[in-house]
Amino acid sequence: MLEDVGFEVITFRPSKTTSLREAYKLIKSSHGMIGVHGAALTQLLFLRPGSVLVQIVPVGLGWVSKTCFETPAKAMKLDYTEYQVNVEESSLIEKYSRDDLVLKDPIAYRGMDWNVTKMKVYLKDQDVRLDVNRFRKHMNEAYKKAKSFMDLNG
Repeated sequence: MLEDVGFEVITFRPSKTTSLREAYKLIKSSHGMIGVHGAALTQLLFLRPGSVLVQIVPVGLGWVSKTCFETPAKAMKLDYTEYQVNVEESSLIEKYSRDDLVLKDPIAYRGMDWNVTKMKVYLKDQDVRLDVNRFRKHMNEAYKKAKSFMDLNG
């Protein structure tokens, strides 16, 4: 689907054996990066100012995604955008009812106590299955930004 939008897609799955040089070389030459909220997005440090960063934000992770990636990306002058996963795109819908605070109001569920149990729900127990049509609309906009960056910076 991303190729259909216009992106040249290179899948990068860093592992414990991925060299920093390899990551730097690939990402520094890229015009953008798309990823689900997680540690691998720290590779954003290698993007050039003006590059596009799309963070896919799972249910319940709005505040942590902002703190970990949105704020630093904007400080680095990246063109940051995010795709907010809705309840239907989250595997949590299979474990919790729609009326459960986990899904209905993650902020209320979390309260002031972001403990290991609550972190596990949103960070470990959750997978995402994106609505391709909804995601495509978002990616069309991201591609326009990336194309503009490519045209200016090669």
